[in-house]
Amino acid sequence: MEGQRVMVIQDASKEVCSSAIRWVLHGLCLKPGDQIVLLGVLHEVIDPRTLSFKGTRKLLGYRNKVDFTEKFGANHRIVDRKEARKQEYENNAEIMEISKLCKAEKVEFRIEVAAGASPAVVAMKSAENLKATWVILDRKMKKNKKIFQERLSCGISRMKRNNSIKLLREPRTKFDVTYDIMMQGPPEEEDLFSIELFPTCKINCGKFYFYVKQKVIKIQNIEWRKDYTYLELHAATDGFSSKNNISEGGVEYTFRGQLENKLNIVIKPANNNIYFQEPMKFKSEIDILSRVRHKNLVMLLGCCAEGSHRLLVYEYVCNGSLNQHLSKCQPMPLSWTKRVKVALGASRGLNHLHQNNIIHKDIRSSNILLNYDFEPLVMT
Repeated sequence: MEGQRVMVIQDASKEVCSSAIRWVLHGLCLKPGDQIVLLGVLHEVIDPRTLSFKGTRKLLGYRNKVDFTEKFGANHRIVDRKEARKQEYENNAEIMEISKLCKAEKVEFRIEVAAGASPAVVAMKSAENLKATWVILDRKMKKNKKIFQERLSCGISRMKRNNSIKLLREPRTKFDVTYDIMMQGPPEEEDLFSIELFPTCKINCGKFYFYVKQKVIKIQNIEWRKDYTYLELHAATDGFSSKNNISEGGVEYTFRGQLENKLNIVIKPANNNIYFQEPMKFKSEIDILSRVRHKNLVMLLGCCAEGSHRLLVYEYVCNGSLNQHLSKCQPMPLSWTKRVKVALGASRGLNHLHQNNIIHKDIRSSNILLNYDFEPLVMT
């Protein structure tokens, strides 16, 4: 499974902002072998006399010939500035602390300084050369965010004035579908279900029950659930390697993985004996659950019902569970503002289930996941 390559882009003429790098470490759930590159960008002011194109100099009103020593001296000064700034970064106490933390986590961390007439162009080229999977932009590049979104396929976030991180876009994948498309139809009064055909039936899903009215579902004839092969999931998790085991205790094993199309996923077993006896019942129940879409519900992508395997495949939520963030071992405890945000978001997700006659019956902190912006998603 390919590792993450994250680039944190900052204005090299300003003080270093370590909070963005710390967010990368905690928010993107990096693992051993992943990379973080801190890119400091210097704005290179071009002296028209050093321009190499005669037409350009003439256009700007410069007709004198370029002195080679003058041009060489300008380039030399830029190199000196880059080296000096890189040394400042390396000697910064916060950066040194982050470097040690990365070393302990076996995450590669390095510093680069680049210069150019257009900081945005310099940053974009550096991200492309790195083949970055995620980029965090300096707040001064807010006006260039559309260019980054068009040119880069990776995830993109931006630093705000208060040094918090704002998501601009998740990584593009072949599976990339927006929630706006998934949740088509009138809000609040009507849900995704349209025509009631049969009375309510009870679905036993291991630890909890779902009370579902069997109805025809209108989602523009798009099939969201996918039947995964065991071989696909085995490859996505490096053979269900222990390094990809993200279980939080208990008897269930939960693995994260990455499919061939770079989509990050989470795989959980469906612990219900009836599923092994009636695989079609398992698939039909998963089909119902996978069609319930809401921004505060973890997306069920599909399942595997091959042989004796009964596995559920969910979208990967990058920031861990609420249980992890409430732990005494967590170095950065949740603020009350974020706690209220989590409570409200989880309530909206549960309300959406209830509106569709689905009762979760297993709500706990380990089943509430958080994204980069601490928006909660309830795992069904």
